Amino acid sequence: KQKRRAFRHFTKREMITSQTFPADFQVTLTSSNAQSEHRRVSTLEEYVMSQERVEVFPNASLSNETWYLFGET
Repeated sequence: KQKRRAFRHFTKREMITSQTFPADFQVTLTSSNAQSEHRRVSTLEEYVMSQERVEVFPNASLSNETWYLFGET
């Protein structure tokens, strides 16, 4: 139970975007289409904030309009 509590604490948006990484920490996002041919640079905070607003099953989202963080920084 203590490990779960610690995990929840360290994965809070506030911890990730303000304490774990610098405010200007840059990440490279990849498009979700089959070729992952498009890339876009963003700050980690911008990406996290944009994902909080995304619907689980967006009705009109094309694959080249959806961006994922696959670990490329």
